[in-house]
Amino acid sequence: MRKIFSLILVSLLAFPITACGRNKAEEETIVKAEFDFERRTVMLNSGYEMPVNGLGTYSLHGDECINAVKSALSNGVRLIDTASAYGNEAEIGQAIHPYYQENDVIPFIQDLGIVVQERHPLGAEGIRHTGELLGDSLISEIVRAHGVPSAQVILR
Repeated sequence: MRKIFSLILVSLLAFPITACGRNKAEEETIVKAEFDFERRTVMLNSGYEMPVNGLGTYSLHGDECINAVKSALSNGVRLIDTASAYGNEAEIGQAIHPYYQENDVIPFIQDLGIVVQERHPLGAEGIRHTGELLGDSLISEIVRAHGVPSAQVILR
């Protein structure tokens, strides 16, 4: 029941996103929030779009969390609600670091003056996950095909 509630809550909440440096004319053109069910987005009153399909991860742990996030991503869900208080960062990271990258979002973020960085590009929680990631079968296949180190594949 909590999982369903989390999913519904994430789907309905619209967090306003604000950009630094707005001028007065931009502030006067605030858009009314509208749902676009064909595109599965909601236009926030700030003028930004947000996906309406989301996955709440509040009570997900272990394989259940990993599988739920992987399934959500493979089915087009791009809104994953998570927080450090949920205690499932390792599972979220395992489901997502090299297989899911929002490369199209990076220029958008940079245009807002935000610097993009990666804290653990070779696996969460240091060496323990780094070994798993470097030995991953898909990454190893890419390494063999291109003759480059595993770390280079992951960082690329």
